[in-house]
Amino acid sequence: MLFFALATGMAFARFSRPTARIRFSKVAIVAPFEGVPTLMLRCANQRHNMIFEANATMSLIVDEKTESGPMRRFYDLKLLRHSSPVFALTWTIMHPIDEESPLRRWLDDQAAPTGSEILIVVSGTDDRTGHTMYGRYAFGPADLRWNMRFADILGQTDEGLRTIDYRCFDAVVPISGQAATIID
Repeated sequence: MLFFALATGMAFARFSRPTARIRFSKVAIVAPFEGVPTLMLRCANQRHNMIFEANATMSLIVDEKTESGPMRRFYDLKLLRHSSPVFALTWTIMHPIDEESPLRRWLDDQAAPTGSEILIVVSGTDDRTGHTMYGRYAFGPADLRWNMRFADILGQTDEGLRTIDYRCFDAVVPISGQAATIID
């Protein structure tokens, strides 16, 4: 009986762990925000519950040539807001590309170097289980959209509940406000 109790407990512990179900946009955008060029990406909590104490970190991963040979370097990117007390619907995570940003040299060409990646990690505590959950996503050079903005996806029901239109989650719109482009 002890064996069955231990096996059942281990199986329950293994399969009862929640999955993060954090959705990330398929593209990241670079557009002005309050007069500063800013890298932005969108994420959403698809669990239909709260994630408390959500934290985000963003890193640039790039191949560089050094005196001792090629090296893969990691640079932490400063975020406008790296935490959210409650992550319920969506979160636009933003990195200002100021003079101190390692992305500053990308602005002239409006392109990222081949082999570079932007890695985002979001973590937080599930309000129902108390487990810490993690979600991560990487954006390559082909995933960046310049001088675009994300299409609006938030709505509200007649009862006052906020909604998300996931059909347009990855849609970007030129800053001038022309028609949206759906990214497959």
